[in-house]
Order: sequence, then C-alpha cells, then structure tokens
Amino acid sequence: MAQVNFNKNGLVFITKKSGTAVSSIDIDNCFSNKYIQYRIITDVTSSIANIAVNAQYRSGGVTTTSGYSYQYMIGSTTVVVGARATSQSSAAYIGGTKSTDTSEIVITEIRNPFQTQYTTAISFLAQQSNGTINSEVFTISTLTTTLIDGIRILAETGNITGTVYIYGYVNS
Repeated sequence: MAQVNFNKNGLVFITKKSGTAVSSIDIDNCFSNKYIQYRIITDVTSSIANIAVNAQYRSGGVTTTSGYSYQYMIGSTTVVVGARATSQSSAAYIGGTKSTDTSEIVITEIRNPFQTQYTTAISFLAQQSNGTINSEVFTISTLTTTLIDGIRILAETGNITGTVYIYGYVNS
C-alpha cells in the first residue's frame, strides 16, 4: 500500500495559539502565499454563556476594524432564522462559547487571505446542549483586497479561554 505524504496532499498544520481569560487571541504571520485556502478551528469557552466569537483580519500586526459583510442562517430545534449585515467592525461569528454541558464544533474555511483579491470565508457550527441541537452557517466577505497575514479571534463581550488552530490546504 502506498504511503500518503500529507505535506503534498490535504491539510497541513500551520500553527495554534491559546489564550486564558483574554478578550482576543491574535495570530500573526499565519497566512502566506504558500496556500490559497485555510481551515480555522476555534475551541474556546467563556464565563459568559452563549457569546459570539468573532474574527478580524490583520496585516502587518494591524487589525482591520471595518469593511466586513456577512449573512447567516441558524437552526435551533424548530426555528430557522437568517439575516445579513454590511460594513461591520468584524467578520461576525466564527464560533460561540460553550459551557460544560455543551458539545460544539466550529470550522471556518477562509479563501484568498494573502492574495490581492477579496477574501471570503464560511463558518459551520454544530452544537448540542442539554438535548437541544443547533446548527449555524455564516458566510463572510471583506470590502478590501488588502493582503491579510493574520487573524484576531475576539469575544463579543467579556473574555475567552481556549485554542485556535490554523491549517493550510495543499493544492496537489
């Protein structure tokens, strides 16, 4: 049987960063011209229940605080809602915080962060809490073609504790 070389195919681990009781986790120099698409996995908790975890892009250590647009769809038990927003201060919702009775997975795919093209992303969240199942999908875009080399993960309010993992997709 042939051995798979994961450095030539699939996802390649780039970095991870953790924070304890912080308002944001900054990860600089994680995007480059080596990859076009990335996967971000957020695993964070907070003392404040059910707060949004947002993202802001960074370039040269400077955080972009405007020009984000998004739309979303949320399904919870028997209710489905959706909305959109433009010209926001962050790329809303790449995850939520969980409590001890919650199981959650959040995966964000981001394309073209280090290209002189528009950067787009999509986040998927699946959550189970006390028998309630929630699912959420967010699409995110920017209004700029600035080269993005980093990302800030921040709490909507309060502090977060956890780890953010970043992987790059290898084009074979």
